[in-house]
Amino acid sequence: MILKYVCPDYRVKSLFDISAKWLKRNGYTKIVVDIDNTLLPRDKNLVGPRAMTWIRQLHQMGINVALISNNGGDRIKGITRQTGLGTIMRAAKPLPMAYKQITKAMGGGKILFVGDQLFTDVWGARRCGIYSILVQPIARREEIQIVLKRYLEKPILYFYQKKVRKEENGCSQQIILLC
Repeated sequence: MILKYVCPDYRVKSLFDISAKWLKRNGYTKIVVDIDNTLLPRDKNLVGPRAMTWIRQLHQMGINVALISNNGGDRIKGITRQTGLGTIMRAAKPLPMAYKQITKAMGGGKILFVGDQLFTDVWGARRCGIYSILVQPIARREEIQIVLKRYLEKPILYFYQKKVRKEENGCSQQIILLC
């Protein structure tokens, strides 16, 4: 069934709901973050102070952070310089090449992927055996191809939520804040 390939391991509202303590407690020492609409809006060129603080906190706790984007060019290069993080540009998600490349660059192990799209971020991570967290997109205004994908995501997210609710005691780690 398609749910097996596109359902995230976890789902939270925002990147900022993922704490370094939770990551460590669950054995994650490496995290890959999608740039557009996960780390910052697609129309912004600089990472905001809150995101920079989040990245610093993860580093202070010994968590290795990398970035990934299907985009490239000066904007992504500038974000890479600003954050000082390793970045895969023009990743062609959900194809497995970039996921395998970043896994190798990070030294393998238990890696967590964070993104805002089921059919690129989550599906690509799942295909490569990488755990995933789906976040809500930061910006409401998106390119038309993304808007169309969001319509396709809706029924899948409905069945995902239905599945989560059936789990023990009606509570699952997928729907709680990761603090």
